Amino acid sequence: IEKQYYLIKEAFYREITKYEDWENIDPDSYENYRLLTDLDFSGKQNINHNLKVGKLITEGNKHTIKNINLEANESYFGIIKECKNGIENIKFENIQIDVKENLTISYIGIVAQNSGNILNVEFNNITINGTDKVSNVGCIGSSTGYKIENVNLKGIYINKVNDYVGGLLGITDSGEIDNIIADDIHITAIGKYIGGIIGQKNTKIIDKLESVKISNSEIEGKNSVGGIIGWGYVTKTAYIDKCKVKGNSYVGGAIGESTYFGVGIYDINVSNSNIIGNTGIGGIIGSGGCLVESKIIESNIYGESVESLNTGGIVG
Repeated sequence: IEKQYYLIKEAFYREITKYEDWENIDPDSYENYRLLTDLDFSGKQNINHNLKVGKLITEGNKHTIKNINLEANESYFGIIKECKNGIENIKFENIQIDVKENLTISYIGIVAQNSGNILNVEFNNITINGTDKVSNVGCIGSSTGYKIENVNLKGIYINKVNDYVGGLLGITDSGEIDNIIADDIHITAIGKYIGGIIGQKNTKIIDKLESVKISNSEIEGKNSVGGIIGWGYVTKTAYIDKCKVKGNSYVGGAIGESTYFGVGIYDINVSNSNIIGNTGIGGIIGSGGCLVESKIIESNIYGESVESLNTGGIVG
């Protein structure tokens, strides 16, 4: 009889049941953590942050991490500096990050860098106050995790930052992004690739970005500015309602500058919105095309001066 062996992959988790458990996390451990309670950091000082974790999950009803104020003091900065294997079923609420003057920040967010799946996560009342030396900014600064699904954003304020900025993702290579709902998003940036949900999405033909909605929001940047995404494309089904999108060049109600690999961009809907720019201003797409079964309703598209070029109701 020949013996046979099987390798069973099993994830092990440290349980977080109280504030002290969070404070005892080794910031460089890359361990997995299961949150078993809400964590309220009101009145707490020197909160453990810039953590490197494997996974952070809640089983059953969401648990909340809330009431945190931090001052950014490193180039890669967040409550979680690096998430290796993903976040599931967590809510982040009432969190503010302020950047020190003259500090260059490459990636900043609740999560600075992520390489796992983000599933069933909420971000509520999040503020990041930056400078012109801050780039790759969002609730998640950068993500290479394959799947981002069922994410809600509400009350996101990102102020005075530079390039690659989104309410959810500053920059991403994620292959599947689905069911993202954003409301009350406010972004002011001075650079390029600025989106209400995603700043820049590096795309492949098999990727998808679909079922996304943003409402009651203001997004302002310089170049490649969009209500949903600054640079990249939405594959299917997006709604932009009651939004103001403003920039200089390649400004679109949904997409600032569209990349598309010969595939269609379907079912994009812009309503009750204002799109403002100087060159390449479109009600739906600032620069790009391949748009199918899409519409714009009760909205205004402005060229800011008599020298404004390439202004279109649908595509600039």
